[in-house]
Amino acid sequence: MTIDEVNAKASKNAPSYGSGAWVYSLRMEDSTQQTVLIEHGTVIAFDGERHRRIDAGEVAFCGGRITHVGRNFPGKCDRRVSARGKIVMPGLISAHSHVSVQSGSRLITDGGRPQFSKALFLNYLPNSEGEPGYLDRPEHEASVRYGFASLLRHGITTVVNFSPGGPSGGRYIAEIAREMGIRLYYSPVTTAASYHFGGAGELLTIWDEDRGLRELEFAAEFLAGVKHGPSELVKGIVMVDELLLSTEELIRRAIELANEFDVHLTLHAAEQLYEFHEFLRRHGRTPVEYMADKGLLTSKTVIAHCLMIAGHSSTGHRHGDDLGLLAKAGATVVHCPVVQARRGYGMESYQRYLDAGVNVALGADTWPLDLFAEMRMATYLGKLTDGRYDAAKAMDIFNSATLGGAKALGRSDLGRLAASAEADIVIVDAEGFGVGPIRDPVHTLVHQTSAAQVDTVIVAGETVVEGGRLVNADGGDVLRQGIEIAEQEWLEFERGHWSGAKLDEIFPPAIESWDG
Repeated sequence: MTIDEVNAKASKNAPSYGSGAWVYSLRMEDSTQQTVLIEHGTVIAFDGERHRRIDAGEVAFCGGRITHVGRNFPGKCDRRVSARGKIVMPGLISAHSHVSVQSGSRLITDGGRPQFSKALFLNYLPNSEGEPGYLDRPEHEASVRYGFASLLRHGITTVVNFSPGGPSGGRYIAEIAREMGIRLYYSPVTTAASYHFGGAGELLTIWDEDRGLRELEFAAEFLAGVKHGPSELVKGIVMVDELLLSTEELIRRAIELANEFDVHLTLHAAEQLYEFHEFLRRHGRTPVEYMADKGLLTSKTVIAHCLMIAGHSSTGHRHGDDLGLLAKAGATVVHCPVVQARRGYGMESYQRYLDAGVNVALGADTWPLDLFAEMRMATYLGKLTDGRYDAAKAMDIFNSATLGGAKALGRSDLGRLAASAEADIVIVDAEGFGVGPIRDPVHTLVHQTSAAQVDTVIVAGETVVEGGRLVNADGGDVLRQGIEIAEQEWLEFERGHWSGAKLDEIFPPAIESWDG
């Protein structure tokens, strides 16, 4: 089916799956036209160019949009919310997440296989041929709900979700996002190959370009549904799983799809040392140079990780100007430092990317989907990598988590508190031992804040977390079901592992059990 045929089919609002009619089930209730005034807080405001601090500040919103940021609100308000002793900040943007229980992330910490050193996922993702790996398993709805709940509890109001579509072609993911009240960028991910372990533990790549092209058709159907639906919370984006598992034809078709629907394109690329040298062997080009050659680098390209570039100490390759290519194209690199640090390597260096003019966003790429933890890790690793206290400054890191993510998505109305921006607002409780005395609110947010301090989360003017509790779901039930799913998947992982070993042998626990 061509893209034009998908659009034509969607416009008829036919009831069948893929018609685009499904997205009408995501129709937002009429946003309240009441004016809400948040007052007496320390406000991280946007002055049109940068974030600024307003003490005893106010933020007013109505109908999903911010109408006032400053002091002395001149209009009438229907409801007042006191933010005394709190920080009022824009909603955080995770430009790369895998929204689910992420049971795999709970296995790999301190574990792995040395022959796959400096690989973000090859230690645990694949299973034996014929057995599903973690990203090949159909996601249970409760698992996705758990993931969205974790994002919201950590003050993340917008997420780019990387995951397969499952039997419904991604429909249930969009519906759960709307149910939970989070802003979602998504379409079913596509790939032209998959990894498996052989009987001796060797890594095998199984190519299937036809599968990838079929998955692009599913993505086209999803994008058509989003395009013809009225939900402002669900937006489309083309998702290619990873550059290393893509053919030239798949890349060409993915670019065409993104252009046809006028959406952005995101992919994993330059994330592994193995990948870097494979591209040098296959094409005589670094992954970034290859993307530039194939037309993948544009201002609408969002690249997850992009660590292994010319000049990274692990590559032994200092030829070329990968950062210059990224900056010239206006492409975004999504930095996910926590998952990288867990594998023992990372970006070199955050400051170098910024100084080269590359737009850097942040992603909550591993459990517990916490962008505050990502900000803290980014600033610590950035300073250690460069050996400079003035590298990876708190303000730059906070910008990556807000304005950088908004720029990645082409949104000048996200990641900021300003009149006419989307009313995506987070209120952080700044009083208590979990934070301590505050001299600078941005330093506090980057260096000290966690989900425990997130009091209120508002998305498009609708409160989705209040008093630290989810509004649209029972947090206790969501957590319990997430734990049950993780336990089931751990057993499945053990059953399908090439070695036949038990789970505790593959990933030894930090502490041994004892009967006492």
